[in-house]
Amino acid sequence: MSLALLPSQAGWDFPRAAAGLEPVLSLTDALKVPRSAVFAGVRLPVDGRDPDAMMTARQELDVMTNVARELTRRGVPAVELGRRYHLTTFGVLGFAMQSAPTFGAAMEVGLRFLDLSHSFATPSVTGDERGVRVTVRRPPDVPDDVGRFLAERDLAAISQLMREALPGAEAGLVVQLTGDAPADPRPYRAVLGTEPRWGSPTDALVLDPALLDTPLPQASAATHAWCSRLCADLAAARRGDAGLDQVRVLVSQLLPSGAAMKDVADALGTSERTLRRRLAEAGATYREVLEDVRRSAAPGLLESGLSTEDVAARLGYADAAGFAHAYRRWFGLGPGARRR
Repeated sequence: MSLALLPSQAGWDFPRAAAGLEPVLSLTDALKVPRSAVFAGVRLPVDGRDPDAMMTARQELDVMTNVARELTRRGVPAVELGRRYHLTTFGVLGFAMQSAPTFGAAMEVGLRFLDLSHSFATPSVTGDERGVRVTVRRPPDVPDDVGRFLAERDLAAISQLMREALPGAEAGLVVQLTGDAPADPRPYRAVLGTEPRWGSPTDALVLDPALLDTPLPQASAATHAWCSRLCADLAAARRGDAGLDQVRVLVSQLLPSGAAMKDVADALGTSERTLRRRLAEAGATYREVLEDVRRSAAPGLLESGLSTEDVAARLGYADAAGFAHAYRRWFGLGPGARRR
């Protein structure tokens, strides 16, 4: 596989699945970090165990800022968090990578659908016959200590995913980190399989170019094609106007309490007037966004076995009658018909 340049298809400001906080909470719980410290100052009214719950990039970044500083204070390096990310962490994207025909194809699909991940340090890949270089760019306007933590976490996660997709892929791996050498580099060697080259100009991994054409042991053409199509569908649903996506995520989070426009504006750190103007610039109104989020969520909630009354409450309706009326308007039949 000839590789000249594989840029990622997204920056970092994209909606994320709240369930992606599982590796973070797994580590912080093991270290007995109070949840109050993890979520300090973060308004995140969703359950990280709900596979359908979403969060904005800013919400996750605020959590990661708390975690970065708490772990640094305790002397726990970012790579210890990075090693807790697995192919299964990324759902269908992980399966698309694992079932790819070659290592290079797995890298390509991971970069193409980066906005289905939890990356902040955006990776890009360049390569020639001398080596394949995976460079991560830190998010802008993030304090240096947090940016360094995120870059090291992401590189450790990439290293972990490499080994899971292709055991032995870490052989000959070179890791370059911008930070100074720590007093104890052993955790880095244990996680990365090699000691990083400290004080480098960029944060990067350098791989053997022969890996690109190496077949993966769990390659499956049918599974890869199916998972790639699912990734494309998910990514298409999330892509578009970043500001509108954030509003949709926050509306979804706040539905049980009614998702008042003021509450969404407060969560965005803006005024109702500014939010109304930004939505108008995107060709939408707040009522339309609220209606669309409710309409999208309703069928899945009904199919989960919840009663009509419970679904109405989850969607922020005052009573089941109001929800039933809206459901008939959306789908031409009552919510009870979907259960039969």
